[in-house]
Amino acid sequence: MRRITATPRGTRALGAQRRDSVKAIGKQVGERIAALRLERRLTLEALAGGTGLTTSFLSKLERGQTSISVDNLRNVAHFLGVEMVHFFEQNESLNAIVTATGQGTPLRVGNTSATGESLISVARSALQATLYRTPPGQGRSPGFSHPGEEFVFVIGGRIRYRVADVEYLLGKGDSIWHKSSEPHGWKNVGSGPALTLHVNTPPVW
Repeated sequence: MRRITATPRGTRALGAQRRDSVKAIGKQVGERIAALRLERRLTLEALAGGTGLTTSFLSKLERGQTSISVDNLRNVAHFLGVEMVHFFEQNESLNAIVTATGQGTPLRVGNTSATGESLISVARSALQATLYRTPPGQGRSPGFSHPGEEFVFVIGGRIRYRVADVEYLLGKGDSIWHKSSEPHGWKNVGSGPALTLHVNTPPVW
């Protein structure tokens, strides 16, 4: 007898809630980029020239019709003279901020299908925490480096994590600490998606 398992109603509701949250935050990022561009009296062509992005892409981004990768958003922030967190910052006057499941700021990882979810949305934080969901065979190329230190905890799946010229095979429950100034990156070497929490200080964005 074939067993049929229904998807819990709460799970479907959470998925819909997460998609709505992603759309709302993506729209907010685009609107804040547009507001800064206009405040600085820049044309789309000027922003495109300063960031290496196309005017058509930026136009869609400002209207909330597309998403942007971490690296490209960092370039936009640098060109406009703000910290990257400015584009999705919440109420910075609070002493505590709760980020509910699926409510973090969504970020793309380069040209891959991997996604990040920024869990701390205040510019004054000394920490940066990002939840990454990485499909099998994908990840971040080992070549990224920045000041500070980093801690990575594997919540689920298996990844090969590289720091400088050394590779580490990490599974569920494993963790690694390293100096962020060393080139680092990871790849999902498991058969299913990998879920990892990355905490670094100082924040990269």
